[in-house]
Amino acid sequence: MRTVAVGSQCNKQAVWYSCGMMKVLEQAIEKVKSLSRERQEYAAEVLEQIAEAGDAVYRLSDEERRLVREGLAELDRGEAASDAEVRAVFDKYRA
Repeated sequence: MRTVAVGSQCNKQAVWYSCGMMKVLEQAIEKVKSLSRERQEYAAEVLEQIAEAGDAVYRLSDEERRLVREGLAELDRGEAASDAEVRAVFDKYRA
């Protein structure tokens, strides 16, 4: 038996998600509300795509599969960004 959020309360129901997960979603949406209009629109598009897909398994396109294999091959060759390089990219685009 799991719990599901209903309003601000949690009720026991046989569902796949928990009240805690609903809280995480609510917190994420609150954070998105403080972003620029452009980022809010992007977040809405992503959520809509997730909702439309439902619980279906995502199938990679041939191009996506190629890119994943390319990235894994780079890692196998030791071609990974350092922590400092990753941090620099995140800092550059962080609001």
